[in-house]
Amino acid sequence: MGNIYYVLSYMLFPLGGLLVNICVARTMSIGNYSDYSYLMVLISYVLLFLDFGSKDYFLSSNNNNRDNKKDKSLVFQNEYYSVILLNSLLFFVFLLFFHFYERTDFSKLLLFSYFDIFSTFFVTKVILFYFQVNEKLESVFKYNVLYFFCSVLFKVALIIYIKELYLSLFFSGLLSSVSLILLFLSNNFRNLIDFKFSYTSALFKFRGWLPFAVSSISFLLYFNSDKVLVRNILGDKELAYYTIAATFVSLADIFCGVAWNILLPRVNRIFASKKNQIYLMCISYIGAALYIFVIYFFSSEIIILFFGSEYNLDIVNHLIIVLSFFFIFRYPNVILELKFIYIDSYNTVMKLRLLSAFINLILNVLFLQHFGLIWAAFTTVTSEMILTILFFLLLSKKRTDDKCLFSKL
Repeated sequence: MGNIYYVLSYMLFPLGGLLVNICVARTMSIGNYSDYSYLMVLISYVLLFLDFGSKDYFLSSNNNNRDNKKDKSLVFQNEYYSVILLNSLLFFVFLLFFHFYERTDFSKLLLFSYFDIFSTFFVTKVILFYFQVNEKLESVFKYNVLYFFCSVLFKVALIIYIKELYLSLFFSGLLSSVSLILLFLSNNFRNLIDFKFSYTSALFKFRGWLPFAVSSISFLLYFNSDKVLVRNILGDKELAYYTIAATFVSLADIFCGVAWNILLPRVNRIFASKKNQIYLMCISYIGAALYIFVIYFFSSEIIILFFGSEYNLDIVNHLIIVLSFFFIFRYPNVILELKFIYIDSYNTVMKLRLLSAFINLILNVLFLQHFGLIWAAFTTVTSEMILTILFFLLLSKKRTDDKCLFSKL
């Protein structure tokens, strides 16, 4: 039952992002929507910096240390909170410096988005980590619901009625941040009394969570570098078209995030069974097939329904159809990455993700201007396909005590 609540609450966050995205697209001009899309790319890198991959490392470490679990959980919480507190302070100082010396529109947008970034990070990282490490995922539900109402719905209402993006981001983020912190402290204050700042202790383990950090960087480089290149090589209008298509990818990627966050704390128990591995792989391929079916037959109607007819339907529709094949490889790759964690070889994932990210980046730099928007979608699918092939090849050569499904494929 706890997992059901967690899945529902996790879906609220990307659905909220989709709702705001649609609201901005329908309310503002293509140019303003392009600026907002680029801002979301920058914010995604900020969210990465705030914990730098340490959440996944501490979760996997907690999973591998089952003895004295309560003590271990407290240690990991202290180290993780220390990392994000210091990084949040560093980011705020950088943001002020960037704004007062650059004084660009994007520095202003980022500055007004500070509380919105904080509340998003608080929900997707801090609160989630706290309840994951203590295996109380059902408690995440109320925080995600509060975030959805305070940040998403309030932001949409402000955008519609005052049509001012800066103030909408600022006030919705402020309301969401204050509400979430007060709720979290009121419910968990006693458990946080023993918190001790231990950034030094966490820093000594940096070598351990470096692979997770690099993998996170490569993941964002992989998914967002194309938007940066599209904007700078092809233009703002093309970025708006590509962002609409990428929105459908983000929506389908919800299930990857749900699977990752549910399976990661239990990876040793689940992947010890060959039957579980076969079951998960089958589900991943069925999910990809269903998504492609829906997109192929209904993408035009969905685009008009949510984004209106202002955008070039033919261009966006072709982009969405090409990008839908991305999930033939993306869904299985989530399971394969967890398998690498299970056999204690996540460094391999880091290297392969970096390789795939650079292939994607280089192909876009070389040929994006010549082939246009469709090339960005094609390279995204191709890069993920290469990653899947490399995962299977390396796993088939792994000599482990656990003879699993992948070694026989």
